[in-house]
Amino acid sequence: MYQLQIVESDRYTVLSNDNQLSDRLLEPLRGRILDRFGISLAENDHNYRVEVVPEKVGDLKQVLEQLSRFIPLTDEDRAAILLDAKKRRAFVSIAVSENLSWHQLASIEVNAPDLPGVSIEVGQRRRYTQGRNCSHIIGYVAVPSENDLTGDPLLELPGFRIGKSGVEKQYDESFARQTGQQARRG
Repeated sequence: MYQLQIVESDRYTVLSNDNQLSDRLLEPLRGRILDRFGISLAENDHNYRVEVVPEKVGDLKQVLEQLSRFIPLTDEDRAAILLDAKKRRAFVSIAVSENLSWHQLASIEVNAPDLPGVSIEVGQRRRYTQGRNCSHIIGYVAVPSENDLTGDPLLELPGFRIGKSGVEKQYDESFARQTGQQARRG
């Protein structure tokens, strides 16, 4: 007991904390956009997606082949995922498919032990309640393009979306200015 509690206490404290804590970068939720009467114009819905971490997979082609039994993956999809895996760091997860049905989600979860490096993540999908009626004002969100990447690891997350036009873009830019000013002050 003395050996464990006194001599090796630091070692076991670190191991214990590693079991309890998990450092993960999470995408922030986008806020709702309301009109002046409080009617929602843009909201978030749950989006179930399957992701793969190339570092944990081993043979990525093989895992994609196994995944194609549960979700539709074309040859173009597989080629894009393999190309994305070469561009990114090995520990960064890559979105394989989004908007999974409950049946697809359950099939992948049941077969999870045979799919190393594959995980199901719950993200957010933007829903515009007024459809095209307000699209010219509200704008839209999309995955950051190559030109948008600034080295910020948040922009590399699989489900992360940025505002591309309209109010969605305006709020992204004002938030970036505010946080950039705070970082310089601190």
